[in-house]
Amino acid sequence: MRSISMRMTHPGMCPPFRIMSLSNAQTVVFVEHALGEVARSEAQDVSRMSALFGAMRADALAPVESLYRIREMRKEYAA
Repeated sequence: MRSISMRMTHPGMCPPFRIMSLSNAQTVVFVEHALGEVARSEAQDVSRMSALFGAMRADALAPVESLYRIREMRKEYAA
């Protein structure tokens, strides 16, 4: 069993978002929420969401481990 680091909240507990690098070298964060969406290009916002994405990647299983876990869960639910 893999333990998750002790944070106040898990980084995956956030609304869907995209970090987009535009052709004019500008980076924009697009965040979806219950009332709509917002696009932000302020450096602080982009940095914060980039750090959040990095935390999610760090907590995620490797693709092979994810596939194994999904198969194990499928077996559990099929029983």
